[in-house]
Amino acid sequence: MRKFILRSLLAVLFIAVYFFVIREVRIWLNLLVSEYSEGLEILPNLKVITFKTRLWIYQYSGELLNIYTYKILFGYYFLLGFIGLTYIARDFKPYILLSIIHFVLSLICLLSLIYGLTYNANFLIITDAIVRYLIPVFSLGIVALLPIWYRKIDLINHEK
Repeated sequence: MRKFILRSLLAVLFIAVYFFVIREVRIWLNLLVSEYSEGLEILPNLKVITFKTRLWIYQYSGELLNIYTYKILFGYYFLLGFIGLTYIARDFKPYILLSIIHFVLSLICLLSLIYGLTYNANFLIITDAIVRYLIPVFSLGIVALLPIWYRKIDLINHEK
């Protein structure tokens, strides 16, 4: 019971850090990205609209409209993954893995956004796929697969 209470306090502490620190940093970074994207010579068929923590990119091609999204990662799914890990992780390696995944995907997302806005709009699909699909899968997947990984390690250690 004591372990559960300590882990719950850690989760509450991280939620506070998330809302008072990480979220503010994400908003500030999004402002930097949006200011930078305004300075770029973007493709003529693209329109960028900035919100607090994300950019919406509208691509017009004839009568078709494609809508892509970009947002600074370390968001909601990072929060959910981190909270899930507080209850099942035995050490800090899963936290580090979750952070590295978000950081690497953030870089890929930013680079594909810049390239997609200036040279080839098809690269915006990469940004959109990372934001909408890969981040939720990786963030929640670590939490879902970690108990299986621990069980496998326990079986290997038990056989020794």
